[in-house]
Amino acid sequence: MIRLYRIPLSTNVERVALAMAHKGLEVESVVVDPADARPVERASGQSQPLGEEHPRLEAWIRRMDERPRV
Repeated sequence: MIRLYRIPLSTNVERVALAMAHKGLEVESVVVDPADARPVERASGQSQPLGEEHPRLEAWIRRMDERPRV
């Protein structure tokens, strides 16, 4: 199962969630307070301000599109 860290009202997270649902992937959603990015930093090993565009998001969605549906 894939863990998805969700920032409320984040359009990036919504796009990822839609792509995962479209593929029929099981997802564990973890809601993260935008004021506290520590859970995201611990999981990813990267420090990035929440709400910024992630340069690898579209590439990740393309990879999910290439996976067969479940």
